[in-house]
Amino acid sequence: MRKTISEIMRMDVAAKADSKEKLASSPGSTIKKPGADRVAIFRETAQGRANSSSIHTKHTPENRKGGTLNHHDSDLVEALKSVISEHEEVIAAYLYGSAAQGIMREDSDIDVGVLLADDAAPDYRYEVRMAGEIQSRCHLAREVDLRVLNRRPIRFLNQVLRYGKLVFVRDEKKRVEFETGVLKEYLDFKPFLREYDRERRRRLIYGD
Repeated sequence: MRKTISEIMRMDVAAKADSKEKLASSPGSTIKKPGADRVAIFRETAQGRANSSSIHTKHTPENRKGGTLNHHDSDLVEALKSVISEHEEVIAAYLYGSAAQGIMREDSDIDVGVLLADDAAPDYRYEVRMAGEIQSRCHLAREVDLRVLNRRPIRFLNQVLRYGKLVFVRDEKKRVEFETGVLKEYLDFKPFLREYDRERRRRLIYGD
């Protein structure tokens, strides 16, 4: 009987966990948690930005991996900040997608992600309502696609942080915790995501 992807992943996790337990119990074992060094480096970098003397400088989108903003994009960021900063529930906000990477087409939306406080309780229309507010108050000809980043799939969050631009932050400590947590979880699950992708491609090709 052919095993499902979930069964394969569970067996793989169990086998790796058993192997690590045996190695860890051996004398002189120096096993490190997957991605530990990279997570530590990321945390130091994020906290280094928090220790900067200028809030405006430490959060400029030009410092993000997405690249350098031109004058028009900088105006967009300032407009986004002016609206988002009025929402007390927002911890941080990111511009991502084609707008952040400078590859927008005529039909491209402006993608915005917001991290909300733990005690925030947005209703099911929160994203649509806030997207409409941003589009209207910023006088944007393009539609705004806004996503709440809390509890989003880890692969999506990694793409936002890797290629997006931080445009607003209210709580630096919470932002650092969020970004570090996303990277750690992504590194832990990356091998299984690759296995899932391989199995999915195989099924698409062979139809079984």
